[in-house]
Parts: sequence; structure tokens; C-alpha cells
Amino acid sequence: MQVEAKNVGAYGVLTDPSAATQVKLMLRQHMRDLSKIQSFERKAAYKRKALQLYETWVTETLKGNSGAQDDVLMYLMLWCFDAGVYEQGLDIAEYALKHNLTMP
Repeated sequence: MQVEAKNVGAYGVLTDPSAATQVKLMLRQHMRDLSKIQSFERKAAYKRKALQLYETWVTETLKGNSGAQDDVLMYLMLWCFDAGVYEQGLDIAEYALKHNLTMP
């Protein structure tokens, strides 16, 4: 389940509220799945794979540059570092610092 770019408006704000709901539900399911995995290596591999599903969300949010608090984005930043996807994690961190976003 990926969020399609057509659901993200010019300022990085979702034009279809169900897209935001879908992303939150998807993240919640991934977090439930992660809670069942004990190995750090397996968790990192799971996050690396799951992060691909959030590519459009992350890209459009950063491009939109709205600065709105986004808890999903903040979790994904941590997942990037956990999964060794450092460049994307740093891009999100830079955005978060610029807009004073906080961790959920």
C-alpha cells in the first residue's frame, strides 16, 4: 500500500485525507509486525523493506516543505537510521530541524 503522489498537494499537504489515514494505518501495522521480531538484524531488514513503501510519502513531504508536524515522518527518520539508510534519514532530520518537528 503506497501513498500516491496525486494525493499530495502543492505544499506537501494531503489533498485526500484518506491517504494520511492509510499511511498511519500502514505504519501502525508495521510497528505491530516489528514488535514480534526479536533480532535487531531482522528488524533492520524489515524496516529497510518497509521503507520502500513510504518513498512517495517522504519525497512529497520533503518537497512540499510545509513544515507541518508529521509523526509518521519522524518515525521513518528513525527507521532509516536503524536500517542503515543514512542519506534519507539525514534528509528527513534536516527537514525536521528546519521546521522544529518533534518526536511523537
